[in-house]
Amino acid sequence: MQKNLPSRPKMFGINRVEFREKQAEAIRRALKATRLTPKEIAGALGVDSDTFLNWAKGSGTLNGAAIEALDRLFLSVGYYGLIEDIYGELIAKRRERATALEREAQRLRATGDLMGAVA
Repeated sequence: MQKNLPSRPKMFGINRVEFREKQAEAIRRALKATRLTPKEIAGALGVDSDTFLNWAKGSGTLNGAAIEALDRLFLSVGYYGLIEDIYGELIAKRRERATALEREAQRLRATGDLMGAVA
């Protein structure tokens, strides 16, 4: 059962609990695909087995370094889906936002060019 965490700002439009759940699901999917044991993964990452199991249950949040290390480990055994499983739709949302900001910047530059030509 998930602990109630204090309200926090959303990361890429998703709250901390949802993010933990996405990470946990991604880890479970990778475990199933690679058939590595939690003990093997914890040893390869240099973390305690309980720490890894907390990540896999969604009761601990991976930091960027841990995600990178896990991704490298899974890549080394031929599993390429961890990052996509964690960030897939979040990356798409961020890309949409970046595209919208770029369009707005282009519009503002064009407006500035027009104003400069009129002056």
